[in-house]
Order: sequence, then structure tokens, then C-alpha cells
Amino acid sequence: YWLIKRKRRPTESPPVPVDWYAELKKVARMKLLEKGEYKQYYSLLSELARRYLEARTRVEAMERTTFEVVRDLHGTPVPDAQVAQVETFLSDADLVKFAKVKPREEVAVEAVGKAEQMMRAIDAKVLRTVTEDSVDPPNEVKG
Repeated sequence: YWLIKRKRRPTESPPVPVDWYAELKKVARMKLLEKGEYKQYYSLLSELARRYLEARTRVEAMERTTFEVVRDLHGTPVPDAQVAQVETFLSDADLVKFAKVKPREEVAVEAVGKAEQMMRAIDAKVLRTVTEDSVDPPNEVKG
């Protein structure tokens, strides 16, 4: 009787991996800068960078200030140079989003490239560290 009444739990499908670089290209192709929508452009880039950081470093970034994200990144394998890049990138985005600063167009256009460079540098360190940590130690012969 118990086996019949027991409900089966729905199986969760594994999360679909995100192609972060393709997402950056999508933002660039939206042509928000040409429409003068700097705030929307930087909001999307900032959100993408924060989601990326959460996925790669397990640092909660979406609901935290830039200061808190940077502070928490110091406890991860992300090198200080890349933490500084993250801080600069997110701070610049914050200025546009909250202080209504309008960057020069060439600086805004370069933001996608800077985000990609930052992400690739973090990937090079963090993914290598994860791979090294996950390698099983050699079996010891006990005699």
C-alpha cells in the first residue's frame, strides 16, 4: 500500500551550461549604445558579469554591492589582478546605472571587450584550479 501511495519525486534536469562569451556578444548586438541606452547596456553587462562570477566562484554577486563582491572574491582562487579588474568594471557600471554618468562612446564600446578579457583571465585561473583540485591523488601502495 505504501509503495502505491508514495509520490515519485520529479527528476531535475541538469542546468544548461551558459556560454558567457555568446551572452556578451548578444548584448553588443543589441545596439543599445546607438540608441543612447547606456544605463540598459551597462545594467545588462553588470548582471552578466555578476551571474558569471556566481557561476565560476560561488561568490554571491547578484544581490550584493560591488564592495561586498570584491571583498568576497579575495577568498577565492581569483588572483588580485583580476579582482581589481572586476572592481573597476563593476564600479564603472555602477556609475552609469546609479549616478547617471554617461561615458564616452568609445569607452562604452570597449566595455564588452573588457568584460570578455576579465572573464577569460578568471577562467584561466579558476577553471585550472578546479581541474587541479579534482584530480584524484595517486593510489598509495600499502605494504
